[in-house]
Amino acid sequence: KIDVEVELGRVLLTGVVPFGDMRLEAVRLAWQEEGVIEVLNEISIDTGYGLDDIAKDKFISTQLFTKIFADSNIKKFKYDFEVQKQIVYIFGVSNDQNEIDKVVDHAKSIKGVVDIINYIQPR
Repeated sequence: KIDVEVELGRVLLTGVVPFGDMRLEAVRLAWQEEGVIEVLNEISIDTGYGLDDIAKDKFISTQLFTKIFADSNIKKFKYDFEVQKQIVYIFGVSNDQNEIDKVVDHAKSIKGVVDIINYIQPR
């Protein structure tokens, strides 16, 4: 499964595929879309990604969504995020560094998160 997020010509690809050539094909297809200026490839090659990993990712994703949604200092629906192998990928556009820091801090506060990749682009 590959997830695609697009913001101002930037494409974030996340997910897990069984073979490296599928990863390359996803990047190739992303570049073919009109207006693409950058492709961020975070697709992993399957190395035993199973139901336990999927459940952990879903748990992290649900917690992060809840924390962001409940925080009145964060504008809703300004940020997208994906969780893959307990790594949180945050994507969006913002000119408010304090708000960005709050989103990242919420991700850091969740048990099980192994890394946070911040692709929020300043406007």
